[in-house]
Amino acid sequence: MRWEERVYAVIVGLHPRAFRTEYGQEMKLMLNDMLKDPETPRWRVWLAMLDDIGNLMAGGVRRGVLFGIIVLAIWFLHRATGLPTGGQSIALIAMSYLAVGFVGARRSGFLRGVGTGVIAGLISSLVFVGEEVYGHRWAESREFVGILLISTAEGLSLVLFGATIARFGDIQRRVMRSARAFGTAWIAS
Repeated sequence: MRWEERVYAVIVGLHPRAFRTEYGQEMKLMLNDMLKDPETPRWRVWLAMLDDIGNLMAGGVRRGVLFGIIVLAIWFLHRATGLPTGGQSIALIAMSYLAVGFVGARRSGFLRGVGTGVIAGLISSLVFVGEEVYGHRWAESREFVGILLISTAEGLSLVLFGATIARFGDIQRRVMRSARAFGTAWIAS
């Protein structure tokens, strides 16, 4: 197996299970045909691989950007009008992070759900730029790094929790299967 085929097998493996089942073999055959064709330049093979990575990421990136914009909108409404109140804003933002993890994991699997949440977090981090506009000098503050790390950890924790809720049945089945396999191996030895 060529190293390009190994890399592509990883790319195909990142796609959702239903997609892999239906199209995975054909995708690998297409790459194999391109590699065997002496008229196909190597850059064309890599371009096809990059295109598949882009297609894989497209849905998650769009969802991440959408949820990040929702967080920015909640922050902006609170800053501009005072509504929702501070506590309500925090609750809405927390629910947004839970939702992005949940929706991302249900649509694309656990890790891509978390990746979608990371993208939402990157977009929503623009609130720090907005705070500068409102006169808060976070970047000049000694507490800036701490605030940034804490808010990142809180957001990522909520995304992970949302993704876990979405995939709880899968996680539960895997844990039970591993426990049975361990018990069987223990008894056999």
